[in-house]
Amino acid sequence: MAQPATKRVIGLYKNMEKSFSFQKILNNYLRQETEKRKEKKVEYFHASQLGSCKRKQIWRRMNEKETNPADDRALRIFAVGDIFHEFLQKKAEESGCLIAKEQEVINDEYNYKGRYDAFIEKDGVKLLYDFKSQHSQSFHYMQENGTGVDEGKKLQIVSYAVMGNLPVQECRLLFVSKDDLCMMEVPVKVEDYKDKVVAELKELNQFYKTKIIPEPLPEIENGRCQWQCLYCPFRDKCRGEGWEEEVKNKIKEQKKNDKNNIRKNIKPR
Repeated sequence: MAQPATKRVIGLYKNMEKSFSFQKILNNYLRQETEKRKEKKVEYFHASQLGSCKRKQIWRRMNEKETNPADDRALRIFAVGDIFHEFLQKKAEESGCLIAKEQEVINDEYNYKGRYDAFIEKDGVKLLYDFKSQHSQSFHYMQENGTGVDEGKKLQIVSYAVMGNLPVQECRLLFVSKDDLCMMEVPVKVEDYKDKVVAELKELNQFYKTKIIPEPLPEIENGRCQWQCLYCPFRDKCRGEGWEEEVKNKIKEQKKNDKNNIRKNIKPR
């Protein structure tokens, strides 16, 4: 139960939200900027979406209206991520190793568009970098358990090199912990992913050309709700309202059945 002093603080905060607050100013500004970007018609498949749900990618390419747009908190997180990118790019430039930053890559043959973070050369070696700022808890969990570097991130960084025909043999994913600025680099060989990049873009273009909507991802992954669906801007359009609660109930029921089956299979001594 909240203490009297805590209640007063909460009350003051709520009153500020009703009248005036910097958070409200920031939220409105970020929302307006986001809506301006959405007014532009999508004419390409984007690098940042590669490796993710193909149904989502096709709906984006078809300019379908989002049913679950990013909320205010997510927009603030995205904005702070941009600040981390700018900091790293600036320091790379000041160090003298930056060749280019924020360069747009367009490949009309594959209807592809992307923008890489940094192209760097050090001691004669050229590397393409993609910066990923993360919640510190997620960062350290990934670092300790060796998880979190999904195929989509690797396809994204390699796609810049392949679609832009850049002279690099290796790319790097640079993960940054937001709270303590710990860093971790993950090397990705272009040779290992270039065919996968081309194959996915060919498949996406075929879906778009024939107007066939791809099948959705499995709604349950590793005993949990499909994480891509939880954060998808087309979640309700694809799954329907209340989907998350329904799937959680399915998972709960499945676990219950599994326990019962285990009990049945245990033979008495």
